[in-house]
Amino acid sequence: MKLWAVRAEEATPARLLACPPVLAPGLFCQSGTASLDALVASRRPALVALEPRPGGRSAAVWAVLLGVDALRVRLWLGDVVVDVPRIDFARHFRGRHLQAWRGPDLLWRIPTPGDTGPDIDWLAARVAAARGQPTPVGPAELDPALQAAIRELQRAHGLRVDGVPGPATLRALGAEREDGPALRRALD
Repeated sequence: MKLWAVRAEEATPARLLACPPVLAPGLFCQSGTASLDALVASRRPALVALEPRPGGRSAAVWAVLLGVDALRVRLWLGDVVVDVPRIDFARHFRGRHLQAWRGPDLLWRIPTPGDTGPDIDWLAARVAAARGQPTPVGPAELDPALQAAIRELQRAHGLRVDGVPGPATLRALGAEREDGPALRRALD
């Protein structure tokens, strides 16, 4: 996890693989399935599960996706960095991945209905900005109106529509810090 500057007290390897939505204050984890193109669009490295050949009895091997160009995929496997043809990568990648990312430290948990505080004020301001509305004045609450606005945003971004501001929604609202590791787009 040194790419993400994750300290040992923030996440053990086992905790990272479990991928709870919040690993530590300001450190989030998002897991699921996605195409290689979707991971490239995220512009960030990801842990990807490489599956054995069909019918194989081996468990998946996790590698760090470091870069992708038109012909190759760069992976970090243990202590070695390798470039493999995209076609070979596609034979073993079924989309299972996880991504750790950093956001503002004030986002220390996934908010729940009725919550108030600096994180909800931030959330309400970001949702308003995404909708082209003025920043709300005064303390905000994760109330039914804010949840409805979050569902609208989720729908517009093709996310799971549940009104919960989880990692994917927070990323859509611009919570991800720009100073994190970047996925290489040109492999030399």
